[in-house]
Amino acid sequence: MMSQYSIRLSPPDIPLEVVKKASELFHDNIENSRNGSSVFEQDVSNVILSKYALATNSGTSALHLALLAIGVKAGDEVLCPTFTFVAVANAIRYLNAVPVFIDVEMESWNICPDLVEQALLDRVEKTGKLPKAIITGHNYGVPADLGRLSDILSRYDLPLIEDAAGALGSKWKDTYVGTIGVLGIYSFNYNKIITTAGGGILVSNIAEPIDKARYLASQAKSGTNIYRHGCVGYNYVMGAMAAELGSIQLPYLTQNIARRREIYCFYKDSLSDIFWFLEDDENRFSNRWLTTILCENGDHLMKVISNFSKKRVEYRNLWYPLHLQPAFREFPVYEQGNAEALFESGLCVPSSHRLSDSDVNQIVSAMRCK
Repeated sequence: MMSQYSIRLSPPDIPLEVVKKASELFHDNIENSRNGSSVFEQDVSNVILSKYALATNSGTSALHLALLAIGVKAGDEVLCPTFTFVAVANAIRYLNAVPVFIDVEMESWNICPDLVEQALLDRVEKTGKLPKAIITGHNYGVPADLGRLSDILSRYDLPLIEDAAGALGSKWKDTYVGTIGVLGIYSFNYNKIITTAGGGILVSNIAEPIDKARYLASQAKSGTNIYRHGCVGYNYVMGAMAAELGSIQLPYLTQNIARRREIYCFYKDSLSDIFWFLEDDENRFSNRWLTTILCENGDHLMKVISNFSKKRVEYRNLWYPLHLQPAFREFPVYEQGNAEALFESGLCVPSSHRLSDSDVNQIVSAMRCK
């Protein structure tokens, strides 16, 4: 069936030779297919330089397990960004915990450290206790300010969970994001730089939370042959075929990132007179999973959207703030209008490493409304 788009935003890129090799490995190892996920875990750990990892069936599962692993319970508050994918808030609510939404800084479009500290002080005053944890995202592959966040959280002795769903290969200074907090997660959804057609991974440099998460992810089963379960568990383990697919793709990560960064630079060089682009600084290296743009001229932005629709070019609006969503309006929020402003004036444009130079030129032309 023909796609409704002639140019996709970030489609899966699984070369046929990779699919063939994954299938061969799976069938060769069918009797020990559960080993596939452990190999993938080690392969990811080798890339991002983490000590421990647990492959899961989605990034959302990994977030849920991360919260369980650090002991979040019903009624606990968890600070999280309002400008992010809904899975973050959903994972908090799975536990009947309370999301406390924090606005973003404009330097990175990630959780604002100043508001984090303000919220911590205010929550203690209002509830008599600190939140249980904080989740930061790395929106569109751009690292959050992990320096300031780590400093704040060390003073309050709070654990940091990094939602690095789309940031595989991005760095804060010389360290891969996802490995600086107590726990980090990545997604291998169909639209990511490396895909297992769905799936995620939970990583840490501490064994205990990964061991706890592994137990819970495997239906809380004790032993190997006896079906004995010590508590309520979950079916969150990544399947062997998906894991094999991930392991074979990981060697392509560096070249995929290089191409996406090249495309981002072409957009910026060609269109910075019309649009504003989120740039790296001396501390940040973005994998440029998705290139995002802001346009203060609302009429021009609407023309771009119209052109994309006519030319069958896929795009996405930026995140709709979670504190405005019907499911989460009742929860606390510390905001300064940035998330709403970003949503109203920004777009994600095609960013796939599969884009040809001709594709990129067509997109630039559409964005110039020619």
